[in-house]
Amino acid sequence: MILHQFQHLRLAQAFSDYLTLLEIDNSIEYQKPHYQIILKYEQRLQKAQAELQLFLSDPNQEKYLSASWSSGNTQTNLTDNSYQSSNLLRQFMQHGGLLTHSVFIFCIIIYAMATLGLLQPIQSDLAFLPATPSIFHKAGVLLPLLFYILVPCILCLIYCGGGN
Repeated sequence: MILHQFQHLRLAQAFSDYLTLLEIDNSIEYQKPHYQIILKYEQRLQKAQAELQLFLSDPNQEKYLSASWSSGNTQTNLTDNSYQSSNLLRQFMQHGGLLTHSVFIFCIIIYAMATLGLLQPIQSDLAFLPATPSIFHKAGVLLPLLFYILVPCILCLIYCGGGN
């Protein structure tokens, strides 16, 4: 028997856990777009309805929040995209605005152009260092090499006692 339908899984789970704590057998079933609390035994319907009214008036009470911890049940048995964020791309397309979508497409285009080498002329014009070899270019190659060689040696000296 259906007791109530919630739009959010977390609310349904909190109330279900609280009912379980009160020894009212129930389950959650997902019927798009709602999560239904199903009572297993009709004899507890009045008690469950009374608790439902209290829950709906203030779902953030400590007793509901702590019920999930007390019930010890971590399984929801919901397999049909229980959380609505399970399909990230679809959520992005549905809830992103025009500006968000425009920036996203612009970034994809720039990334694709850079990967294909189509931005090479622009990159050379905007480069911080000149295109001719200099000490900075050589240092740019040598510094990572020195870092990867010297840092382990220094760490070894520090941690191994280095001659003491």
